[in-house]
Amino acid sequence: MNIEYIKSKVNNYESCSIEEIEEIINYIVYTKKKELGINFEFEIVYDEGGRIKGERSIDGSWQLEIGELPLAEIKNNKELGIKVDSDEERKCFIELVLQTFHELRHIKQNNDIQDNPIFNEETSKMTRESIINDSFIGFRNRFNYEQSMTEIDAMRASLQETVFFFKTMETDITSDEVVSVMKEKELSYLNYNLLELGDSYESVMAYFNQIYGKIIDIKGIPAIIQSLPEDKKEILYSQCQDLMNCYNLETDVEKKMDLLQEMSLIMSPELRQKYPLIDFKINKK
Repeated sequence: MNIEYIKSKVNNYESCSIEEIEEIINYIVYTKKKELGINFEFEIVYDEGGRIKGERSIDGSWQLEIGELPLAEIKNNKELGIKVDSDEERKCFIELVLQTFHELRHIKQNNDIQDNPIFNEETSKMTRESIINDSFIGFRNRFNYEQSMTEIDAMRASLQETVFFFKTMETDITSDEVVSVMKEKELSYLNYNLLELGDSYESVMAYFNQIYGKIIDIKGIPAIIQSLPEDKKEILYSQCQDLMNCYNLETDVEKKMDLLQEMSLIMSPELRQKYPLIDFKINKK
């Protein structure tokens, strides 16, 4: 893809059709795929948000979807001659780039903890979190998203890479403007103190760095247990009672996470194969 062509489209995003916006997103994904050296499938869909599908493709590749709905609706209205809010169009364009980099970061995380595992403190903690989330369904997204190491890492990376992208494209979109959009479009729906985050790129990055990998408390476990499938619940009650008793008595959050991981592997032993770093970690102790 020709970078000068993409640069011209980025700098004239307001005049672009949704198909031309898709060319920009495809360029970002193509460039990142080459950088990472990871094979994955990619599709832009008429929906909101981005996601990596739970199931892989037939050949075992990750499947990434990026939703273009908010910006696509604005572009469609413009084509119909309906007046649109130019500020909102700008925000939706920035948000689309942010969410693309966010999901691309998840691709890298999955590669580092599953397909081509790299053993270090970060990947070890991300593995633990993912194992718990896969067994205690809803652990991350429903109750502990704001403390999630994988999500903070993705938010931090998406902010950094989006700012760098717009700088490389020589646009007038500043780092603080990207922060403003992130706070309005993503962070406002989360339980962060927006005042503590600040309004500058530097303050938000400092905030993410400060909370990264630090779990203060664990939320939602009783509710999650009640919603577990009956077969998992039976295993938990019959085989994990000692571990659960230890969990309830434990005050150290890191140790509580380790206990949740132990219970997760008992309830869902198949996760040991999905996350090879867990056995490597055990062998290293």
